[in-house]
Amino acid sequence: MVSGGLSVASLALHAGIAQAQAPTVIPEAAAQTIVDVVSESTGFVPTDVECPSGVDAVVGQQFECAVTGPEGPYTAYMQISKVDGTYVEYQITTRRD
Repeated sequence: MVSGGLSVASLALHAGIAQAQAPTVIPEAAAQTIVDVVSESTGFVPTDVECPSGVDAVVGQQFECAVTGPEGPYTAYMQISKVDGTYVEYQITTRRD
């Protein structure tokens, strides 16, 4: 999906999991995954990424993160595609708001 030059489609990378009662995604780790994917794919390095806390680390779980891109705000749509211990893979798509 191309929208304003900062789109990333179906890329999977790793972000950590916090071990509590039920494993949850670490927001800072998910945000770093977005930074890594976007910068590798587009050359633009986002400096302002916010992901929600309390997201269960379960395959199929979806959540959104806010990203400031070169032309303004974007949303990164995250879907967990694999969980293996503290390793999480995501399908990531970004879209300009």
